[in-house]
Amino acid sequence: MTGVREAGTGYYTRKMEKLSSIIEVLNQRFGTDFTPADKLFFDQLEEDMLGDAEVVKSARSNTMENFAYAFEDVFMSKVIDRMGQNDKIFVKLMDDPEFRKVVKEWISRLVYEKARG
Repeated sequence: MTGVREAGTGYYTRKMEKLSSIIEVLNQRFGTDFTPADKLFFDQLEEDMLGDAEVVKSARSNTMENFAYAFEDVFMSKVIDRMGQNDKIFVKLMDDPEFRKVVKEWISRLVYEKARG
């Protein structure tokens, strides 16, 4: 299975863009023990983003690089909105900057591509 490259530069392959894979990648890379049930958090976070008209508009009118820059604040806002729904993931996102970066890059790529159709 291919995954986020160790350099953490945000390169992705088509095979990795399934949210179910994010659990495996995060567990392997960060030593977490998230289960398939935790995938719901990431699904909901992605849907929150796609349900935000400004996020979709930004994805449709920008390059991935520019979209990722604008995505930063929205990402943290949506994560905080979801904090009560999955404490374990929320705590990891808030306490581990590298973990947060990987998740943010992953979800921004998914949202960007889905918003652009």
